[in-house]
Amino acid sequence: MAGFEYLRLSLAKPDQMTLLGSDGSPARDITRRFYLERVFNRKRLDFDHYGRTFSFLTYGIFGDILVGRIGRQALEPIHSGPDDDYAIAMIEDWKTAWFLLDLSSSSQLIAMQTGMAATKALIESLFASIENKTPGHEYVAFVEYVSNAQDFWSAVDKYRGRLTRLEFTFVPPNALGLEEEIRAIVDAAKAVGSEKTKFTHTNSQGALDPKGEYIEAALKTTSDGAGSVEMKAGKKIVFSSAKNRKTVDVPTEDLPASKDEALIGKLTSMLFGTAK
Repeated sequence: MAGFEYLRLSLAKPDQMTLLGSDGSPARDITRRFYLERVFNRKRLDFDHYGRTFSFLTYGIFGDILVGRIGRQALEPIHSGPDDDYAIAMIEDWKTAWFLLDLSSSSQLIAMQTGMAATKALIESLFASIENKTPGHEYVAFVEYVSNAQDFWSAVDKYRGRLTRLEFTFVPPNALGLEEEIRAIVDAAKAVGSEKTKFTHTNSQGALDPKGEYIEAALKTTSDGAGSVEMKAGKKIVFSSAKNRKTVDVPTEDLPASKDEALIGKLTSMLFGTAK
């Protein structure tokens, strides 16, 4: 089986009144989809991640889903034959992971194959490279894991009476995904120039009782990937959206070996049919 993790891509517009477009003129108000289609229009994007070079290959857009693969070179040791005393030789291999991005204006959900590197950090490096190479900087990317809200409530029930800390972090208010109840209070943070907004709730006696409209809205926002949440009972982390990730397993035989449009179409249906 091949594991996939879901992440939310939130694109925020920089609050720069003199922002210039790629041609040097005042920046146009372009849609997120137009921006993503443009930056991924190149067949190959090379980028660095923790000192190693990775390559992103764009395979195309299938409906609303942009499909590609991220790969990195790996040298693998093999043994030569008896004529060479079974000496070790190195051969070139490439590790790859499928990357699927929903371009629809209401989603911008990512499904990425696991096993090559931490998916969130790898995607952040990809978009950091894109932003550095794209004149104009029309959008700034924020990536968060999509988590399972039911796991949060299960942790609340299990550790009720011992909960000492609850922390929500939200992406900028002009990115997609903020619930209205959250947007109002996060908007206030713009006045101090915050890039992300964090709310921390503590009770040293363990009497935190997560409930109500604010908690429901905050949890929906973070579960959808427009922020993150962490909850503690004493020093123990009992829930973290970075760890309680929404995942799905795909049978290995259903993974396309190359740009096989039929198998890619099947993969997009499996990953996004019920994900949104």
